[in-house]
Amino acid sequence: SYSSNIVEAVRIMNQRKIDYILVTLDDVPIGIITHRDLLQKVINSCIIHKNVKVTEIQCKNIMSSPLQFTVEDASIQQAALKSIKAGVKKLPVLDGKELKGIITTNDLINVYLSIKMKDEESLRDEKIKELAELKNKAVGSFMQKDVIAMEFNQSCQELLLTLINKKVGSVIVLRNDRPVGIITERNIFKKIIEEGMDPKSTILG
Repeated sequence: SYSSNIVEAVRIMNQRKIDYILVTLDDVPIGIITHRDLLQKVINSCIIHKNVKVTEIQCKNIMSSPLQFTVEDASIQQAALKSIKAGVKKLPVLDGKELKGIITTNDLINVYLSIKMKDEESLRDEKIKELAELKNKAVGSFMQKDVIAMEFNQSCQELLLTLINKKVGSVIVLRNDRPVGIITERNIFKKIIEEGMDPKSTILG
C-alpha cells in the first residue's frame, strides 16, 4: 500500500529476492519502487543528507509515479519501445486498473534471443554452431576489466556514493588489495533499511 512503511517494502523485496515492488492505492497500482529509488531517495537523500528515520518513510514518499505500464495485447515491440522511451526496466501489465503481470527488460531480451534462434534453418544452424564454439573461448575475453572495488575499512556511506555515482549495483571488497567479498544493493538495504544500521559509522568489513 502507498501508506506502508518502506521497511516493510524492503523486507518483502529481500525475502522474494526481487529488485522492485509495486505501490497500490485501494488495490490499484499507482507507482513502483526499485533498488535505484531506495539508493537515491531513501538512503542518500533521506538517511544521509536529512537524517530521516526509515520508520518515518512511507512508500508514497519515494515511489516513481505516474506508473509506466503496458497492456496484454500490446506487441513485444511496443513494450520494448515504451520501456526505452520511458527509461524504465519494468512495465506492469494492466487491464484497466487491474494488475495482470509485469514484463521486464530481461523478459524482452529473452524473447528477442529466442526469436533470433528461430530464424531460417541455415541461420539457426550457424547460430547453434557459434554457441557451441563458446566452450573454446575463455572468460577473460568477455569479462569487464573496469571493476569497481573498495577497501574493507571504508565506510558504508562511501560505498553508497560510489554505487550512485558509478551507477552500479555491487562492488568488490578488498583487504590489502586482495578480493575478499562482494556487497550488493540487497545487502545494503537489509543492513541499513531493515536493521537500521548507520551508514556513516558502518564499515564494509
